Amino acid sequence: MLKEFREFALKGNMVDLAIGVIIGAAFGGLVQSIVNDILMPIVGLVTGGIDFSQMFVQLKGNSAATLEDARTPVPEPTPEALHRAVELAAGIEDEELRKRVERAASLGLSTTPADHRF
Repeated sequence: MLKEFREFALKGNMVDLAIGVIIGAAFGGLVQSIVNDILMPIVGLVTGGIDFSQMFVQLKGNSAATLEDARTPVPEPTPEALHRAVELAAGIEDEELRKRVERAASLGLSTTPADHRF
């Protein structure tokens, strides 16, 4: 099996892939160095020394005052929060929901999501 893998790897596909990954990583470092060390100082001189490190453009969502605020991830809603939002949108209050659950329990119906089988 090792012999077969060696033949496959040396056919050219794996070697070409490895060379491509190495060249891609080196090229990415080269581009980053050119932008940070050559291009941005020139742009800074032309614009009068503006510090671009704290500038950002908010494309969607609530506007953030600082870059740190913009980088803070927005918490995703939990299923419980989504369920509560649907209840509020439908006008179902806690008392009405409690009555429905009690009515379902008195009829012998399951009131927990784990008991529902599809």
